[in-house]
Amino acid sequence: MKLALIASVAAAILLLPLSSAPARTWHVPDEAPTIQAGIDSAAVGDTVLVACGTYYEHDISWTKSGISLFSQTRHPDCVTVDAQSLGRVFYCNTGMSSTARIEGFTITGGAVPGSDGGGMYWFQSDPWSWVTSCVFAGNDAHRGGGVAVQTCSPKFTNCVFADNTADYGGATYVNSGSPPIEFCTFSRNSSRSDGGGIYLDSVSNSSIHNCTFFANSAGPGEGGGLRVAGCWYPDLDRVIIAFSTQGKAVSWDGSGTLQIDHSCVFGNAGGDSLPGYHHDNLFEDPLFCDAWDGDFTLHYNSPCVPYNNEWEMLIGAHTVGCGFTPAADVTWGKIKAMYR
Repeated sequence: MKLALIASVAAAILLLPLSSAPARTWHVPDEAPTIQAGIDSAAVGDTVLVACGTYYEHDISWTKSGISLFSQTRHPDCVTVDAQSLGRVFYCNTGMSSTARIEGFTITGGAVPGSDGGGMYWFQSDPWSWVTSCVFAGNDAHRGGGVAVQTCSPKFTNCVFADNTADYGGATYVNSGSPPIEFCTFSRNSSRSDGGGIYLDSVSNSSIHNCTFFANSAGPGEGGGLRVAGCWYPDLDRVIIAFSTQGKAVSWDGSGTLQIDHSCVFGNAGGDSLPGYHHDNLFEDPLFCDAWDGDFTLHYNSPCVPYNNEWEMLIGAHTVGCGFTPAADVTWGKIKAMYR
């Protein structure tokens, strides 16, 4: 009887599905010598954690779903990935899922003059992958010096795009995708044609909220800050576009519906007039603390801080960083002395 019971229990256990392996963390370079090796080793649910330092890698291919790639501190000053102009830095293809996340990297030295996405190229990935707290600096491409997005919609938050170059979309180029872009800064990017900061092209419906554009250039073309062409319903809200060195703030070809609201536009070399449907916008100096030296925080008196505009909204990617009147330390003894 006991043997029969044991046999039936054993048979039932064999019929149970095997449980998946627990998620693990792959440490680079301790367990995997390179970032590419870490990604290749990881499975769904795993994390690739990269120790602080500079990694000279290019054309890092990421085609797996459900993997997170973090720098050790999750801040971009921890890990720099430098492609040394030997190719793009990251290539993200089909298979990326909503759980895929990249956080805390400086991505530089990507160069693909005849192709797209010098720093990072997203192609047909699953929606809502997430890139956060990354810096894209000094990359070059035909389209999208910092990032190019094709037929997908990864989300970008708290990222910096600086000194990237391209023929179209100095910092970012989007084609047939709707990536949300929030709390990002676009500084001194340039296109050799159109879209110094961002180029939205062909059925791209990005929502660009709380972003700061400063001193971008469109070369001889259109849109020092942004160029919008062939899109359906792109939406700009709470955005600063200021001091473009060539090209007007926003250029639009008139297709679809472009909506621009609660934004601040000022000092753009090609003009500050806004196309599309827009209302409740400011045409005043945003009063950066020291934008020419890379400080995009706002002066206490800036019209872009919530208590200085009628909508009570923060405009741009940064909060107040200067202009406060400091309060002096006062002891009780000093207070009593004031009344003697």
